[in-house]
Order: sequence, then C-alpha cells, then structure tokens
Amino acid sequence: MPRVSANGLTVTVPLREGVRFHDGPPFSADDVGFTYRSILDPKVATRVRDLLFETLADVTAPDPQTVRLTLKRPDPAFADKLYIGIVPKHLLQGQDLNTTAFNSAPVDTGPFVFGQWRKGERLEFTANPNYFGGKVASPRLVFAFIPDENARVAALRDGSVDADASGIAPQNAQRLRTDGSGSSRSPVTRR
Repeated sequence: MPRVSANGLTVTVPLREGVRFHDGPPFSADDVGFTYRSILDPKVATRVRDLLFETLADVTAPDPQTVRLTLKRPDPAFADKLYIGIVPKHLLQGQDLNTTAFNSAPVDTGPFVFGQWRKGERLEFTANPNYFGGKVASPRLVFAFIPDENARVAALRDGSVDADASGIAPQNAQRLRTDGSGSSRSPVTRR
C-alpha cells in the first residue's frame, strides 16, 4: 500500500517480493523507476505523461523493493495513477522506446505471457506458470478481432468465441438470447 508523506509530496511504494518477469529476471524498483522516468522523458511518445503525470517530479529506488516518487505539488489522486504497466529495464535500457520490437512483443509479470500477435486478426496469450498470484484458471487467452458484426454474431452462436467485448447491435443481442442457437458457454457482453 502506498504511503504518502505528511506534506503530500512523497509517495513511497513497497513492492511485492518474489515477482519475476516472464523471461525470468526479478521485478524490482529499478524497473519501476525506469518505466516512470521513460514516461517523463519528452522524447518518448506516450499519452500517459500528459494524462497522469503532470505532478510527478522524480522517482528513486532506495532499495530493490521500494519506490519513492516525489511530486511537484500534492496530488490527492496520485495513488490512483500508479496502476500502469511496468516494463523490464533489462530488456529496454538503451533502446528507442518509440520503435523497439518490444512494443509488439511485450514481456511483463502478469498472469498471461504474450504469445503471438497476428495484426488485424488476433492476440494470443498463454498462462504464466510462474505467476506470483498462483495458478491461472485458463491455460490460454485469445483476443480475436472480428470487424464484421454478422461474423461476430455467428462466432457467438457457434461457441467459437466466449464474448463480444465490442458490443453488438441490440437486435442481434436479442436474437442470440431468444433463438436458442447460441452456445450455452457464450455469454453476450456489452460495454
């Protein structure tokens, strides 16, 4: 849990121990510092800097499991801004973060390991066997990009997809609910 100093200008964050990146090295405060300093770097193209970090002045790592963030002014919402993906310093230091191949094949610490990206078609992930949170319930996760609504409805009906996160037209959603042809394991979700 982040600790905020009495004057509101320092946020200290203890990191979870025993977390590793998908490629093996331990996750540490150096990775967090590298990520946040990269966000602050005006040469790195990111919308996160303007949206979230207008109050962040500096980030340091007093030890491998602690991050200290110094703010320009008190920001009561800053703790809510800490939930961004942390990138591995060991893979990205010295690279151009705007053009690195990492942007299309990321490595992180989460429950799923990036597998493949078929642009315009699908993203594939497999369960991380070393996930710090324990065994992942699903062995595989696939995000399919199906631009045609009729094709999405057909995929929902035959059970080849489990959900349509982009939403479908109400008449198609109603048809899936009432015609009895949809797979029982294929819930229709809407944003």
